[in-house]
Amino acid sequence: LRSQFSNNSDESFAAVDSPLPSSRGTNRVLFDPFCGSGTIAIEGASLQLGLPPGRFHPPPMEGTSFCNPALWEEMKSKAMMSVSRAKQDDDLVCVAAGDIDPKALDAAKANAKRAGVDDCIDFIKGSFVSHPLLKQQLKDGKKTNVLDDATQQSLLVVANPPYGKRLSPDETKSTIYRKLANTLLSSSSSRSIDCAIIGKDLRIMREAGMPLDVAFSTKHGGLNVVAMAGSLPKPKDIS
Repeated sequence: LRSQFSNNSDESFAAVDSPLPSSRGTNRVLFDPFCGSGTIAIEGASLQLGLPPGRFHPPPMEGTSFCNPALWEEMKSKAMMSVSRAKQDDDLVCVAAGDIDPKALDAAKANAKRAGVDDCIDFIKGSFVSHPLLKQQLKDGKKTNVLDDATQQSLLVVANPPYGKRLSPDETKSTIYRKLANTLLSSSSSRSIDCAIIGKDLRIMREAGMPLDVAFSTKHGGLNVVAMAGSLPKPKDIS
């Protein structure tokens, strides 16, 4: 984890929330079911590729005698060379992101391209309930995950579910958390599922039914938020 925030908190907040190791080849799929403008998915891909969250920032201590623009550019250049090599590896990061808002997805794709990770993220429009990573279908009389035959990768769900005006008319904060919990817990995949969920209301998050613990609390966008994280129990076969 990157353990602290930088001056620009958007990508840094996502970096702290995303429990991804910086090395590649971890055999894990990162999935953000409410990607919005793509902050979590983009930072997840950046972490796996070894990109620092402040690479678009001006040189540190700009305007002082301590600022060293040449060194800053050299550091960024070395980081980009490492990323270039990483993109040629077979173990390229696997990140999936979804949202029901087509405008949000367009913004996320544009942001991913600007961040240089657009070829590392699979964006899909639609509800997480029908996303290929979680959607279930019948096979030999049992429900199975549609990707079970293609991969045995573990799944890491990192999400900031919508609230307020971001919610659809037929949903509330409590229903969106319960729907997410039910979808994840009812998945018949044999792979492990880890979760990190951000929210405003700790009570509603606990009542959703996912066995998660408080990881940290902070202010984000002027709001008091809490992040809960943990591993979900492996689901039993559903007949």
